[in-house]
Amino acid sequence: MHFFTVIIISSDFNENFYQCIKSIENQNFDNYELILVSELNFSSFKLDRFKVRIKYIQSEINNPSHKRNLAIKKARSNYIIFLDDDTVLHKNFFDDAYKIALTGEKIFGGPGIIPKKHSLKQKIIYLSQQTYALGSFYRFQKSDEVFYVDELHTVNLICHKSLFDEFSFDEGFWPGEDTKFFFDLFKHKIKTKFIGNLFVYHHPRPNFFGFFRQVFRYGKNRSRLFFYGIKFSFKKIIYLAPSMLCLYLAFLIVFNLYFATKVIFFPLIIYFLFLLFCVFQSFQKEKSILVIYLFFIIPFIHIFYGLGFLSGIFNKKIYLGR
Repeated sequence: MHFFTVIIISSDFNENFYQCIKSIENQNFDNYELILVSELNFSSFKLDRFKVRIKYIQSEINNPSHKRNLAIKKARSNYIIFLDDDTVLHKNFFDDAYKIALTGEKIFGGPGIIPKKHSLKQKIIYLSQQTYALGSFYRFQKSDEVFYVDELHTVNLICHKSLFDEFSFDEGFWPGEDTKFFFDLFKHKIKTKFIGNLFVYHHPRPNFFGFFRQVFRYGKNRSRLFFYGIKFSFKKIIYLAPSMLCLYLAFLIVFNLYFATKVIFFPLIIYFLFLLFCVFQSFQKEKSILVIYLFFIIPFIHIFYGLGFLSGIFNKKIYLGR
């Protein structure tokens, strides 16, 4: 019996993936097992690059929830650590997590911050994720804060194994399976602790197209949860706001063809002031001229999320649960 089981799911054994495994191998804490799940053939995995022992499970389908559930069944430990395959750990991460686990916390995690080596596009994406324009900005900032949250991501998540006697990741819901998992916990009044200094390094999407596509998909599945009986903290105006922005912009374009008035432009002015605040807040923290890009990327984030949200409402394949 190990103290930790580290579960990584992957569909691409690229250099980021190998950096992830190497960072696990370099941990000071050694009472753990590592389970890797992929639909890829194990022969494509360069096992000889590492000293750490890896349990490999080949999945018949490329479904993150299915892969995690397979690994959970094979886990032989007290706690399970979920990491993305492009996550990199500092060498004391397991030690820090171990100390927190000994306090009796059942489920906890921390932020994913950008690695020191990154591209210009990744830096811009990361800057946008740190602003108030995104409701969960705390997940991308290292801090000394500790508080309870409604949900985290499996980029950096640690759960007691006993939770999975009752709960699992919904295989009919992806992307956004993390949100569904945390809703199930929330219904049973299980609290999730966010620990600001329990951080990992996590690579943002390498390009804007992939990032906006991810944002669209998140919005799409978020709306399915929103309208089908899940009354949760994300049922706040902040999650409706991007779709309201899209409807407003569509109305503005059509209406302005026939009649122009200062009144209908007032929400746009408010939104611009909000953008200005986000850019100023980011500049105070980063002291980088790159924050100017936020004037462009934040509206695109809101538009793609809003379009995804609206798409989820009208999509015929509505998620009704299992």
